Order: sequence, then C-alpha cells, then structure tokens
Amino acid sequence: ESVRPSSFSKSKLFLKKAAAKNSLGDYARAVKYASMAIKEDGNNTNAYLERAMANNFLGHYDKAISDASKALEKDSGNVQALNIRSWALNKKGSFRQAGGDATAAIKLNPNFADAWFNRANANKKMGDYKQMLQDYRQAALLSKNYSSQYRDAVAQYAKNVPGFTYDSSLLQTSKGKSKSDSPLKKFFVLMGFTITGGLLIG
Repeated sequence: ESVRPSSFSKSKLFLKKAAAKNSLGDYARAVKYASMAIKEDGNNTNAYLERAMANNFLGHYDKAISDASKALEKDSGNVQALNIRSWALNKKGSFRQAGGDATAAIKLNPNFADAWFNRANANKKMGDYKQMLQDYRQAALLSKNYSSQYRDAVAQYAKNVPGFTYDSSLLQTSKGKSKSDSPLKKFFVLMGFTITGGLLIG
C-alpha cells in the first residue's frame, strides 16, 4: 500500500526520536515513538527494529521476537533483525532457533561480530563448548568488545575441549577499560549505531 508523503516523513521523524531514546536508555519512550513511526508507515522496517531493541532491554522478549519477525517479513536478508531475534530467543531458552538465526546472520555477513557472539551464547547453553569457544573467538577477533567474554569462556571451558588452543593476543585486557557496561548494553549500542548509521545513509 502506498504511504502518503506526510506519513512517510512523520514516520522517519518518530523513528529518529525512538533511536535517540534507545541510545539514552529510555526504552519505554523508545517503544512509544517506534510505535508511532509504525502507525504512520507500516513498512518502516527500522522502526520495528528500534522497537524490538527497546523491548529486548525491557525484557519483553516475545514482543521483540514479533517485531524482528515483522522486519524479516519485509526484508528477509536483514542481519540486524536476525540478530535481535536471536538475542531474544536465547533469553527465552529457544537456543536452537537462536543459533539458527545467528548462523543465518553470519552467512549474510561473516564480519558481524554480534552474530558470532549470539551463536556462542546459544552453543554454550546447548553444551557445544568447542563451537562456543570458536564462536567467541571469532567475535573477539572482529570486535574488542567481546574479548572479555572470550577470555572468561576460555578460563571456564577450555579444559572441557581437548586440544583447544587460544589466542593469547585476544586475552589481553586494555588498561583502564571500564567493566560497567553489560554485554547487552554494548551489543545494542553497537547495533544502534549500525541501524541509525544505515538510517542516515539510507
């Protein structure tokens, strides 16, 4: 269905507000503005993604899965949507599905560190420690944000994986690094930049 130009521009404006609220940690308002963006333009894929991200932060994983799925209906190759849904599925305990979404994202973009991280989390819960360590390693290779998770995983699980050799260079901590940010926060801050970055270019 065609969208009136006024609705289209309003939707983009509400989406910008939603992205800003997400980056400030005001997730309830991010949901509100993303919903307004969707109401103005039901084809605004990024609005579904912003709302899904906010709902992941709020712990509303079913809503996040629903929105990410809607985004994928509109754009089946959207790695962000796959990744957001993978995170939510992991949180709900659907580890096989979460791993499937992460694998699909990796196939579309092998340099997407967040997807490797998501798949590592799924493999950890399924007890595939060898694959988990390889996935964490790849995430850490692609993004320094994941080196602490890789380090912790090596410390805890390498003994269960015969012949596993780790890269000591990835286990170095950068001095003065703050440990305050949760993986989720880092993960979505990175992802938020990617979505809004795409927005500004798109």
